[in-house]
Amino acid sequence: MLLGPGLHAHRSSCTYNHFSLLRTWENLFGLQPAVTGINGSDGHGHLAHAGDPGLAPLTPELSAATNPCAPR
Repeated sequence: MLLGPGLHAHRSSCTYNHFSLLRTWENLFGLQPAVTGINGSDGHGHLAHAGDPGLAPLTPELSAATNPCAPR
């Protein structure tokens, strides 16, 4: 659950886990190899399984008015 004045209520069908949250924080705070000196698990600075292929960060949910993972 995300709360805040800029968020829009919707139900998501995206699959997230705690590494999705870690990846979101790393992206929002700009924690990239140039800043941290750590290449991470994917070469882009994401730590542990936050760099796994196909892992969805929560970032699309922050500005979505509808389900970002709904089939189109």
